[in-house]
Amino acid sequence: MNTSNTNDYSVFKDALGKRIQLLRTAASLTQEALAANSGLTRTTIVDIEKGATNPTLEGLARIASALGLKVPDLFSSGVAHQSTYIMQPTSGNLYTPLVEQLTTVKNGELNIHVAYAKSSGVDLLTAALQTFRSAGGHLRVLAGIDQKNTTAEALYKLTKLCDELYVVHDSTFAQTYHPKIFIVRNADQAWVAVGSNNLTRGGLCTNYETCNTQFLNLNDTLDHRSYENLTEAFTLYQESNLVKRISSVEDIQELLRNGLIVTEQQSRQNSTKRSSFSANTHFGHRAVSNLPTASVKIPQHLFFLWKHPVMYRQPTGSKCAQAPAALETFSIFLLPLSFRAAPTPM
Repeated sequence: MNTSNTNDYSVFKDALGKRIQLLRTAASLTQEALAANSGLTRTTIVDIEKGATNPTLEGLARIASALGLKVPDLFSSGVAHQSTYIMQPTSGNLYTPLVEQLTTVKNGELNIHVAYAKSSGVDLLTAALQTFRSAGGHLRVLAGIDQKNTTAEALYKLTKLCDELYVVHDSTFAQTYHPKIFIVRNADQAWVAVGSNNLTRGGLCTNYETCNTQFLNLNDTLDHRSYENLTEAFTLYQESNLVKRISSVEDIQELLRNGLIVTEQQSRQNSTKRSSFSANTHFGHRAVSNLPTASVKIPQHLFFLWKHPVMYRQPTGSKCAQAPAALETFSIFLLPLSFRAAPTPM
């Protein structure tokens, strides 16, 4: 007997068994459940997955049917193995591959799900997001506001860039919306990044983050199922009372008034307070070089608006008044994305 052929067949049985085990796990089925659904015994399923038996074509057909698949799907491995781990900032960053996808995919869809977003992250991606949209892309962002790290300015800029923008909040404060997922897809393929990266400059470039990126072949049954499992939860979130769609300045103002989000100035002040506690410790700092530059920079006059109360005219136009501190930065929302010259306080 040809030893080479015997070895090849043994490798084939092992690979097929692992593939069936992977499909069963992806379908959230135990060996007992797969056996019951396919009409085979549990021992047969165990032996097939271990590569210890010769499955018949009828047996494979039953297994495929129980998994909601066709027999050829049992032999197709897809491209989910094409994955990359990023240990930011020591071995790259999320920004580079994300921008590559945004600037090359045509007629695609971008879904971003993050615990929070800040102007620094939005500014870095603005040019790439505009390129993506001009190529027929659709942008959807869900940003958490449970930890009060998402800023009003970031939301305002995203309203100018996104087709759909939502904030997510659990009113009990007992649970936190904390995913960090970026998905760029077209008709045939999805690029998925899952890790610890938020939509901030630090999250995309400089923070110590871990991220896995992979390609899913949407024409492969298992890969497509993985994609659907990944996106199904977010569809449910969108349709729940945890989510509010942001489509206007008034929506952002309401979040500010209710204390659910902060301004960039408030966020920096909070960060400064936290960093002051570690100023006299023995911990060091690892500098990151060759950083990308922001595609949108905040004009200097806006820093003036953050530091000084804004004078605005009363609705009657007859008097002047000082804006409440919580509404201090609202004048930014009256400016288009290109930004006008700063209004002169009256």
